[in-house]
Amino acid sequence: MKKYLIILLPVLLFAFACDEDTISDKQSESFIKYYGGNIKDEGMRVVTLDDGGYLIMANMEIPNRNKDICIIKTDKYGNSFDTANFYGYFLNDYGHTIKKNDQGYIIAGSAEKPGKTIKTNILLVQLDKKGNYLWQDTISSTNNQVAYDLLVLNDQSLVMTGYTANENSIKNMIFVKTNSSGKLLQSIKEIGYPNSDEVGYSIAQTSDGNSFVLAGYNTGKTSNIDSKRIFIVKTLGVGTPIPLATNYDEVASAVALVPQENNNFIVLSNVESNDGTFIKATKILVSNDIKVVWNKTYEENNINLVNYAYAKDNKVYILGTSGTESFGSMLLLEINSDGSSPLYHYIGDGSSFSGNGFDFTSDNGVVITGANNINGTSLITLIKLKSNYSLK
Repeated sequence: MKKYLIILLPVLLFAFACDEDTISDKQSESFIKYYGGNIKDEGMRVVTLDDGGYLIMANMEIPNRNKDICIIKTDKYGNSFDTANFYGYFLNDYGHTIKKNDQGYIIAGSAEKPGKTIKTNILLVQLDKKGNYLWQDTISSTNNQVAYDLLVLNDQSLVMTGYTANENSIKNMIFVKTNSSGKLLQSIKEIGYPNSDEVGYSIAQTSDGNSFVLAGYNTGKTSNIDSKRIFIVKTLGVGTPIPLATNYDEVASAVALVPQENNNFIVLSNVESNDGTFIKATKILVSNDIKVVWNKTYEENNINLVNYAYAKDNKVYILGTSGTESFGSMLLLEINSDGSSPLYHYIGDGSSFSGNGFDFTSDNGVVITGANNINGTSLITLIKLKSNYSLK
């Protein structure tokens, strides 16, 4: 079953100022808003605040400042009610994920810091419950390191995955554990093989709390061509890898992990083929080893990309892009927890949108962030959908 929302939108540039028009409660059920408009601006994640408003974590390219993490707070209508705040240092800084903790919200990403040589460090930024800045810090190393995903444990300590790259630019997946203030509790664990790249995009905890599952990709030979392959790792609680599970048959990378009951997980991957790119959902059981329970694929269009996934009410919600390689329409794909009954929702004009993060709203709707590419400039985009995931 399909639902198409084809929206032709004019170019609208917002400078982080509140809209002056009065908006009714009915209009708050759905809207599209844009922010930024400098060069390359992109919403990465969005969370619903306790007051019904929204907090957007974006990456913004600013003249004379390179890339910075940008935080935009809005009311329930999507109107920004104060100036945007920027975090990071003086070179290129990126936010990749944001998670809720006892203090408020914590961001993980990367920051370039100047020195004798420019090094990329893991960057953490802590916000309070209203989205206001508390602190930021980096985890430094002799290698370049990036955090793509973050998990907040019950004791408020943090575990992360991403990658570290040595002087030869060979990448290894990493397991990082810190206290609630971002201070390392143990040495960073590197996971991978000597002469191939491994990158972690997602991390989740097993139901028993004793171990973790990391998902991403490693590179290897497919038809004598270096390619990405799904790479899944089970680790002990301190990050020591146990068994590895790898898919050698497809050019693919695992982007998101969705925990299920009894140490089951659904892995969402982007798979490249001669006909385009499709989304693959793989249910795995993690016990003494990693067993594949089932595989399902979703390829309604030529290009289908997943960037984020979330489980709720026995369903899995998959957000990404459907269209060209980088832009098209935002794709919100619903599947049952067994991978059945896919329901496709397309938001955009089919050529310029991409979706990166979403959250459920206080009125059972959905709010999505991403980007809209117009004449080579991308705008931070916020879209509120009604409970039927429609703008109408």
